[in-house]
Amino acid sequence: MNHHVRFKSRILSGAQELRLQMGHCLTGSNIVYGTGVFITISPSERHSGLTLRLLRKRAQDPWLKYGEPNFKALMQKLAAADFPSLETVTQEWAENNDCDCAEVALPEYKLRRQAISNDILCCVEAFLVLVKVVLATLLGIRMCPKCPHCNANGSSFPCQDQFGSNFDAFGGIFGGCDGFGGGVESQRGATLHIHLIAYIISAFQHSSLARISEMIQEKLLSVAALERYMEWVSMHEHLDSALHNTNVEELEQQWRQNYKDNSNDALAYVPDLVFHDDTATMWGGVDVPTAAEDAATYMKRYKHSGQFVLSRTNHHIHLKDKKTGIRVPLNACIAKGQKKKKIKECKHGAPWIKQCTQKTKLVCPGVARKHDLKVSGQRNALGSFLIRRNDEWFLSTLWKLLR
Repeated sequence: MNHHVRFKSRILSGAQELRLQMGHCLTGSNIVYGTGVFITISPSERHSGLTLRLLRKRAQDPWLKYGEPNFKALMQKLAAADFPSLETVTQEWAENNDCDCAEVALPEYKLRRQAISNDILCCVEAFLVLVKVVLATLLGIRMCPKCPHCNANGSSFPCQDQFGSNFDAFGGIFGGCDGFGGGVESQRGATLHIHLIAYIISAFQHSSLARISEMIQEKLLSVAALERYMEWVSMHEHLDSALHNTNVEELEQQWRQNYKDNSNDALAYVPDLVFHDDTATMWGGVDVPTAAEDAATYMKRYKHSGQFVLSRTNHHIHLKDKKTGIRVPLNACIAKGQKKKKIKECKHGAPWIKQCTQKTKLVCPGVARKHDLKVSGQRNALGSFLIRRNDEWFLSTLWKLLR
């Protein structure tokens, strides 16, 4: 009977046994598409203008006539098709909050959480938009709302080509990508997130380390070029360390309250530089020094805006003990077998003091010993890259891209 229940559970959405089927599916994909990149996407509906935009209520619904005045007014606004705006620029708010952004005109934290709780479907719809539109665009693949079912036999408009690839000719932020597959889960706070494997087109996709070594010796691959690529896709340092270190103590206190202070609302805003770039380019006859100066200005604004987000999403937090002042791992960071121990260690390995390095290194047995990396088992680091790191608490943007 137990075996029968476990067997049936493998085809039920939300069941724990479904993980086994997911594992089999992705293992089969690895045979066809080669070694992929493991990525986790964890958007938060707490700071999302898109979630509120997709909230659906009828403008004349009698339910909107009752309740607290502030909440009733908000729900009447959200019933409109164009509120909140995703592109409205408000320079005054940006200057007051030391952030270069376009405001989405979000209501206060308490009211928007209350509004979302009245229409949970908007959280699901916003998550699907982020995965099937935003993520697909970033990775540079063709993806429609019906994927992957659009590729069934007899489909008139499949996203895959005849070779089974969704690769877009212009590529994405990691280069070319054949596609991705993964599973959606609900976190402890009921926030949806997805673990996925993206099949990046590279020499590592179908080659062994022995073959990679031969390609390097034949000068078909450059180790220096691979290091630069890894530093781009798997960042282990802040965009603006000075800005982060200035606010880190305050941010850790705000983390306790889920960043509900309105100074953190820019997490839901789109940077102004994305929508407004009216500067002339070299295509229009601008000389090289002027274009270089504009590029430097853009990068400064980009790093400032990006650091605002990284400080709140990629800073691994261990709060200080009130008596000793020593940072102690959170309960979620402690492995089950260590919770009864007096000195508890973070299961993720934080702080990554021994992994701090001023330059990216290719991991050999000697580098592994020096930086306390494993050379066997599931976390075998041999042949991977130890990315340049200057902060022991920075949670990398991508754990391991190439192995």
